[in-house]
Amino acid sequence: MTQLSSLVALIHSESGVGKSQVADTIPGPRLILDAEGGSEYTPSWPKYIWNPHRFAPPGVQGCEPGQEQVAPTTRVIVQDWNTWERVHTWLASGHHPFVSVVLDSLTEIQKRCRDNVRGTEQMQLQHWGELLILMEAAVRQLRDLAKNPYTGLQNVIILALTDMNKERGRPLAQGALQMVLPGFVDVIGYMQTGQYPEGGGLYRTMTIQPYGQFVAKDRTDLLTQTFGPHVHIRDIHQPQLGGYNLADMVQVLDSRYTNRGGTPA
Repeated sequence: MTQLSSLVALIHSESGVGKSQVADTIPGPRLILDAEGGSEYTPSWPKYIWNPHRFAPPGVQGCEPGQEQVAPTTRVIVQDWNTWERVHTWLASGHHPFVSVVLDSLTEIQKRCRDNVRGTEQMQLQHWGELLILMEAAVRQLRDLAKNPYTGLQNVIILALTDMNKERGRPLAQGALQMVLPGFVDVIGYMQTGQYPEGGGLYRTMTIQPYGQFVAKDRTDLLTQTFGPHVHIRDIHQPQLGGYNLADMVQVLDSRYTNRGGTPA
C-alpha cells in the first residue's frame, strides 16, 4: 500500500475569524468533532449527526438507519471526554468512511477533558499532570491516525483560539500543553482578516511561517513554496477573488507522489 501524503495541521486565530469554515474545505468525507457547535453553520451539505455510543459510523454495517450513504460531512457533538474516546476507538479500527477529521476546537475539548479529570473538585496539582497526559495522548493519537495508512484517515485539522496574553500569540491550551503542542503537527497556521481597499470587504489569510508575534510553521516546506508564507484563503461567497483552501493544500502535498511516478492506492 502506498499512502497519500497527510496534512496534519493546527489552525489558530481569534474568535470569529472563520476557522470552522476553512476546516470545512478539507477533503471529505470529513468527520467534525464539534465541541462548540460551529460546524452547524458551515456550508458543506448534507450533514449527518453521528452518535458513536449507539451506532457505527455512517456507511458502515450497524450505522443509524438512513445513514447508509455517506454524507460529505458528519458531525459528532462532543460534550464529554467519553465521546472523544469512543470516536477514537472507531477511527483506529479503520471501520469508517472518513478521509479527514477536524477537532473543533482543541480549546473546548481540553475543557471537557478537565471536567473528566477533576470531577466536582477544584483542579489540584495532580489533576494538571493527568490533564497534560490525556491531552498529549489525544493529539498524538489524532496525528498517528493520519500517518497510519491502515486507518483510512489522511488529514487531521485541529482548531484552537489564539492566546494573545503571551509574548507570542500561541494556540490556546492550558498548562504545559501549550508549549509542547507545536511539535505534534506538521503545519501551524495563524489566521487573520484584512480589508480590501476602497471598502471591498474583508479577506482572510493564513500565515504558515514564523512571522511577527504569532506562532506558525510549515514542516513540509512544499506548502510555502507553492502558496507563499501568507496563504490567501478563498472566500466561498466570492470565489472570483481567488485564493486557496485546505483541499488545495492537500492536493499539493499529494503531488509529491504523482510527480515521482507513484500510484497511490
